[in-house]
Amino acid sequence: MRAPRTGKPSRSRLRAVRLIVAALFFTSLSLLFLDIHAVLPPWAGESGLYFQFLPSLVHGMQALGAAAGGFIIVTVITLALGRVYCAAICPLGILMDIILFLKPKTGRRPGNGYAPPHRAVRYGLLAATLICFAGGSMAMITLLDPFSNFGRMTNTLARPAVILVNNGLARLMELAGNYDIPPLSLPGIHLGMAGSALGVALLVSWLALTRGRLYCNMICPVGTLLGLMGKAAPLKIRILSDTCNSCGKCERRCKAGCIDSQSGTIDHSRCVVCFNCLDACPTGAARYGICRSGPGLGSSSKGRQRHPTHTRRGFLVALATALAWVPGTSRGKSSITVTVPNKIPVPKPAHPILPPGSISLDRFTSTCTGCHACVAHCPAHVLQPAITQYGLAGLFMPFLDPASGFCNLNCRACGSICPTTAITPFSLEEKKTIQVGVVTFIRENCIVVLQKTDCGACAEHCPTKAVAMVAQGRIREPRINEKICLGCGACEHVCPAKPNKAIYVRPHRVHQKAEPAAPRPVQQPLPETTGDDFNF
Repeated sequence: MRAPRTGKPSRSRLRAVRLIVAALFFTSLSLLFLDIHAVLPPWAGESGLYFQFLPSLVHGMQALGAAAGGFIIVTVITLALGRVYCAAICPLGILMDIILFLKPKTGRRPGNGYAPPHRAVRYGLLAATLICFAGGSMAMITLLDPFSNFGRMTNTLARPAVILVNNGLARLMELAGNYDIPPLSLPGIHLGMAGSALGVALLVSWLALTRGRLYCNMICPVGTLLGLMGKAAPLKIRILSDTCNSCGKCERRCKAGCIDSQSGTIDHSRCVVCFNCLDACPTGAARYGICRSGPGLGSSSKGRQRHPTHTRRGFLVALATALAWVPGTSRGKSSITVTVPNKIPVPKPAHPILPPGSISLDRFTSTCTGCHACVAHCPAHVLQPAITQYGLAGLFMPFLDPASGFCNLNCRACGSICPTTAITPFSLEEKKTIQVGVVTFIRENCIVVLQKTDCGACAEHCPTKAVAMVAQGRIREPRINEKICLGCGACEHVCPAKPNKAIYVRPHRVHQKAEPAAPRPVQQPLPETTGDDFNF
């Protein structure tokens, strides 16, 4: 005897596939920022990065090729299947789904019915983003791109938490005599960046918990653009009028607020193809397939106003950050005690030091989306997010900060991970001649001159020996060779002079090519000794 139907629909295969794909992408993109020991191969994180729409589009605008084909693939998929990107590829959208899943089950779900489309806000923000992008400004993309926002939140909020957990486990294992987990240094915390990331995280969480995918359907320019493409897709969610009983379950389950169950219409420009409605429909009237225009088959509903209009006040308040910059904790300082403070301030540069591979200030600020993938992968922590250093147009973009560290000559991580080629890839041989700036020596600030004492920290840390100590009477002072200086910031970082540095990097607006440094002298081996004497 056949069991009676309970009314609870079974999980659709389409939704199961969507959840699996979303889990793979979210894991991949999270590991891009949270694999703090670089245990996994690079492709594990970079495979998800390839399909991020706006970074790939910006990459394609610079050099169209196979490496920039991710946005083309996403476009083709959207034109055929709808906004699959928003449902299974975008990490911020998946994060909203996770937040919603973790919400205590009170019987009341976000959306709770058809929501107004907010067309003026949606298309206004999209138009502003396109106009800024066409004018060479990345400000709107930096603020609104979902992947860049996800990257900043993960790198600024989650990565330090993972490092703290790692260090706690490392300490516990050390107490047990196990040293398999190495502790890591915690990057400096910048209150401006942390406040901005926390504000966006709270905003996204609040919208997800109370309005479902409202961020995707009102604020995100990628969602709006893909929504316009998705309207033309032949495969769509549709509601069969002959089997629909207008129970409203699909409408209440829809997190995009795009289903009007009473009229049997769907606003496909806002449908994120999550397939929740397929699971919710008790009669099987909600289907995913080829959709033809006609009454009751998915045309957009207009003129309905069931809910009060949502304002952008919270979003604008959260993003209107102008918090103070707090430098990170310096490391590797000299142990020389400064007894005579200097008086000449270091001149403030017109712009910060650009990362190697960024070529020029104009090119960098017109291609960087501020996703912070390079910041997360910089092992020296010398790449730091800008708040005011580039001006408003360069908000959140990375710069080379000698106060936090210096650029390692044998590292090219930033160029390898950048998804937009704002930092172009370079080889280690090429890096040895990329001159991002040159150093300037302020003799009156140097402790060698002020205290008549030996120092030489700048010369010891210079990887190309562009800074050398030369005799000046009874003391040795730094001398600069700008031709072989790379502007890595090592000398400025370790300079013990206070309160002003005696040596600093003057950044180039356009990167120059330095002359190859002379090979280091070969160290003569120490003579072999015999016996039991301690030879040190």
